[in-house]
Amino acid sequence: MSPDDRAERRAARETIRSYHEEELRLLLEPVRDALGRLDTGEFDAFEVDELIHRYERSARELWKFCGQTDRGEREAFGTMSGRTRSVVSQRGVHVPRSPRG
Repeated sequence: MSPDDRAERRAARETIRSYHEEELRLLLEPVRDALGRLDTGEFDAFEVDELIHRYERSARELWKFCGQTDRGEREAFGTMSGRTRSVVSQRGVHVPRSPRG
């Protein structure tokens, strides 16, 4: 593996890591909001519990989506994204958006 290949792989891993963190933060926002609404009585514990279950499913799909580095970092947002987006959208949970735009 050439130094250019290593640098490209390192840059791809950093892109994936940044994307993953950004998406996790977005997934956590509704949970944060729901916990505040639980405290004020707007939501009951069952509503918050359901939201947490949806978050968990979405976060799991995101981890799988971002964890495909063994197939090549350059492909992680190419061929894998279509399959992952399809599976996730069929389950009615958050669909990760591409880091390209």
